[in-house]
Amino acid sequence: MGYLQVITLCLVALGIVLPEDVYAIPAPELVVNAITQGLQLFGLLFAITASFFTGLFARFHKLGRSAWMFVGGIVVLLLLSGFGAVWFVLSKSPAPVIVDKGVYTATTTPQVQATEQEEYGAYKAAEEALVKQLEAKYDESTQGVASAYGIPFSPIPQDENSQFVASYYEMLEKKQMSAAIAMTGATKSESELLSWYQDVIHVHLFQMNVVSENRRSLVVGLREKGSLTLYDVIQEVTLYQGRPVKLKLVSSKETKKIDIVETVNRNPLSISNATFDLWQKEQKDFAVLDAREDLEYSYGHFPDSIHARQADVMATPEKFLPKDKPIVVFCFSGGRGSEVAHALREKGYDAYALEDGVKGWVEDFQGKWIGKHRFWDAYPVYARIQYRKEYDALNKLNTVTIDASEPFLQAAIKMPSDYVLPLFSTTNDRVKETLASIPKDKSVIVICQEYTDCFGAKLIAQMLDTSGYDVMGAYDIR
Repeated sequence: MGYLQVITLCLVALGIVLPEDVYAIPAPELVVNAITQGLQLFGLLFAITASFFTGLFARFHKLGRSAWMFVGGIVVLLLLSGFGAVWFVLSKSPAPVIVDKGVYTATTTPQVQATEQEEYGAYKAAEEALVKQLEAKYDESTQGVASAYGIPFSPIPQDENSQFVASYYEMLEKKQMSAAIAMTGATKSESELLSWYQDVIHVHLFQMNVVSENRRSLVVGLREKGSLTLYDVIQEVTLYQGRPVKLKLVSSKETKKIDIVETVNRNPLSISNATFDLWQKEQKDFAVLDAREDLEYSYGHFPDSIHARQADVMATPEKFLPKDKPIVVFCFSGGRGSEVAHALREKGYDAYALEDGVKGWVEDFQGKWIGKHRFWDAYPVYARIQYRKEYDALNKLNTVTIDASEPFLQAAIKMPSDYVLPLFSTTNDRVKETLASIPKDKSVIVICQEYTDCFGAKLIAQMLDTSGYDVMGAYDIR
């Protein structure tokens, strides 16, 4: 058998004896580094081997079979060492280690699953959806206003003369006064006409009836802040070669004034860190609401802020908040704050969510703060959410299961549980009642379905752990 065959057989044997079990998939950057290091080591050994072989060949080329067998053995040994080194480096992925309760890797620190960009994108999408809800609920279209205040409404006739009249009121709505003057041929100046309509928010054309070919009777509404005034109007159209060219006001009479309570704030739902900081410097009279959970508030908060959990303040805001000043709502990343600010606006409060929440205020803007602000810094044991496979193994034990999923997620995936506790939508009294009913002689598993990184489940797990329960972890069961 030749030396090439001997080397090949050795390499095949090496492949057979190498371990095949793989317990974890290394991170991509670890694989790249390991491969690079292994190839460098192999290249070095190969160079040494080639140099050694060349030297031996020059010195012992006249020797017999025994010398060549010696050289071949050295070559095989070095090749085996090289492959062994590559295998050794690749097999050294970080092994899981147990730290109190919860599993972490030896080389990493607990982090939230969602990236900052994903958190911000989700928050902005939620804000846009809430604003659309507000706009839909407080519809100020002409038909929407008519429906809300019991004003008779009919669509504008489609004939040319009627559409000409309607276009005049559309120009008034848009404050296009020079065009409106041109249509009427009025001698009033643009500035004077503008002064008549400067406080008008909307011009509503509720009805238009055809009196004759060139005369229309109208019901017009002028929407100002706090009121809607109705007028009966008669407009006459001047025709030239059968086409409308001028508009003449025949009569106008005020018939009704409706008082309107402004129930919605149409300003942007969020307030920027810079604006919030400016309010403080200007000593603007406002209140800060921290709508996070009790545990979050206990390890850090904004100075002199009002603390009321999301579910409690949305249920009874009058117990916690003044109604005569703006409210800036704090949560961790902005999502919960938007929900609270939206609910408060529906109840007549001038509320704003702090953009990017506590995270943006403290980490990006370096705003003033007392204590910590990140859950995983304050309570690292439950910083990592665990997954279905781990939960299925634990669920065979004699344990108590708490489902922390929010109601809209529970409807999607029904999981058997002993208790249901959607933290963010449950009032404080109900939370305390549920937690007090859990037996302390059993281990507890908290399950959830992904919602803000299963944060509610993590908080419940930590609350129970602090109260002396044997908590086995928080698990995403999707």
